[in-house]
Amino acid sequence: MDEALQIYMRAVKVSPDDPMPMEKVAQLSERVGDLKTATEAAVRAGIVVVAAAAAALLAACGTGTTCGDAGYCQ
Repeated sequence: MDEALQIYMRAVKVSPDDPMPMEKVAQLSERVGDLKTATEAAVRAGIVVVAAAAAALLAACGTGTTCGDAGYCQ
């Protein structure tokens, strides 16, 4: 797993704007227990932002609003 993590870290250096290698760094870092690196990588990859937005949407749907056919709150 350490080798895979090193490979993805190199990929991040080569393509810093590509979120996929950063997402893999986040996942692998979490697996090895490096939660600080996992969190930082997730934020850089946009995972945390998307997850927070999805959580907010789900929370709003549970507060008495109705969810439309398209799956969004009205």
